[in-house]
Amino acid sequence: MECNLCALGGMDPVIQVWDLDIENCLEPAFKLGKKPNKKKKIQRVGHKDAVLDLSWNRNFTHVMASGSADNTVLLWDLDQGTPHTKLDYFEDKVQSLAFHPLEAQTLAAGACDGRARVADCRTAAAHRAWPLGAEIERVLWDVHNPFCFAMSNNEGKVAYVDCRQDQPLWTIQAHEKEVTGLILSDKIPGLMITIGTDEKLKTWDITSAGAVQVSERAGRVGQALCAAACPDHPLAVAVGGDNKQNCIELVDLSTSEEVMNRFGSRPQGTVTTNNAEAMES
Repeated sequence: MECNLCALGGMDPVIQVWDLDIENCLEPAFKLGKKPNKKKKIQRVGHKDAVLDLSWNRNFTHVMASGSADNTVLLWDLDQGTPHTKLDYFEDKVQSLAFHPLEAQTLAAGACDGRARVADCRTAAAHRAWPLGAEIERVLWDVHNPFCFAMSNNEGKVAYVDCRQDQPLWTIQAHEKEVTGLILSDKIPGLMITIGTDEKLKTWDITSAGAVQVSERAGRVGQALCAAACPDHPLAVAVGGDNKQNCIELVDLSTSEEVMNRFGSRPQGTVTTNNAEAMES
């Protein structure tokens, strides 16, 4: 029987996994990792510092990746509750993770050492890196172009990378400050949404040749810290920020004339590709 699980990471290095099918649950279903205790002779399992991001594997649902302030990524086997593989070639905190939507073995990771890396999880040392400078805030795959991913940093830049190329296809100055939210629509080809701590939300029309800004709006959540697209409405976006009186805003981009003129006639639907070619090492 399938269950609905939610994994939470935070300042504690131990990851909590909650069962959403259980109402009013007071304790997580299980935890990933253990803190060391000399008196009880318990050895550490998992991370040594805060867990900054998590990514479920869509193809192997028992596999999850965690990125940490201890400069590592761990691949967890949820059936066993233990880490299966450790990626330890990062030079600073790992802030963002994204498993490839089609290739179970491929993981993108962004770190505060200013580089995004794509790893082949079948071989711990197999990876390639692309620099953007400063600290990488977000990485995510473009489901419409399986070889490509986007990354953002804390200086307002966004870059688009084809994994078969040594350098990004393009880099833009998207915001004045950190780009903390980055969305590539899985339903509308070419639609990219960015948010930043400059309190702005922008939409872009992207291709392999570049990005064109379509719209811009001021947010109501203060410094925006995260964003997510609605899975059922491709032009609905939830934004979270540091405004304690209004920390969450739901944005309907279909009310924007600029957005509808640009994207309204494009086909909407999920990608149907079942397989992608293996990533080149």
